[in-house]
Amino acid sequence: VIDVFMVTVNAVASGVEVGYSIEFTDPLGQPITSVSAGNQFLARVLVEDLRNSPTGVFAGYLDLLFNNDLATPVGSIIYGSNYPNGRTGSFDTPNGIIDEVGGLAGFSQLGGGEFLLFSLTFQANGQGELVFQTDPADNLPASDTLLFGANESVNQAQIAFGSASLTVITVNHPPSDIHLANASISENLPAETIVGEFNATDADTGDVHTFALVDGDGSQANGLFTLDANGTLTTNATFDHEANATLSIRVEAKDDHNASFEKVFVVNVTDVFENQPPAFAGGSTFTTLENNASATFVVSAT
Repeated sequence: VIDVFMVTVNAVASGVEVGYSIEFTDPLGQPITSVSAGNQFLARVLVEDLRNSPTGVFAGYLDLLFNNDLATPVGSIIYGSNYPNGRTGSFDTPNGIIDEVGGLAGFSQLGGGEFLLFSLTFQANGQGELVFQTDPADNLPASDTLLFGANESVNQAQIAFGSASLTVITVNHPPSDIHLANASISENLPAETIVGEFNATDADTGDVHTFALVDGDGSQANGLFTLDANGTLTTNATFDHEANATLSIRVEAKDDHNASFEKVFVVNVTDVFENQPPAFAGGSTFTTLENNASATFVVSAT
């Protein structure tokens, strides 16, 4: 799988004085090109004075737009150390907006180069292309962009509002366990008798699993059973408890992405009472005449 990382900054046209851009890192600050669903990452917004003789951006404010179906903000806004004053920013997560976010620099000019305006941790959700867009602030003049040494605010037409996209990928989890609803069968039942049903435990709740008997430790009795892909276990023979009270099989569960898990099961063959000695019915009475030297009785026992 090849993940493509794209950062697009609006072309710096003639007269553009300020640029806002976005970059992504993992929680340890390493640049990333993609993120797995369920993991966290940082979106960092940078600001730069693009004039020929830059003195630095004194005040930077904007709206940050994002796909709210693919990312959720986590925690608080972390402002850049060069912008310690006038910090603002509010969350409109249902609409995918971090609203009027930014701050003011100190009294010393920053000069040229990019400076961190703020960063925010997000959690990636789902799968797809996650797009972030810097957008003009609305609360003017309080959220004007200002330059050191300039008497007027920067016209929004002279600001390059950058965007960036990040690929969100889904990491598949293999099944973590297999369960057999019934693990016993009575002896003397005919072949093709259903023993029970298998099902699998999987962190990916939408996965569909197929089941099979596989070779390996504990597979000695695999040949005595049939297991269909849906997980139904049936017998291939008639079992005798006295010959084999337990039968060992090895089962594999496989998900949609061919990730698998194997487990050994013991099927118990339960005993059925058979060949019992005959017994007389309780309360039977036998009579004969006195003084008979012998008597013969015909008795039927069950």
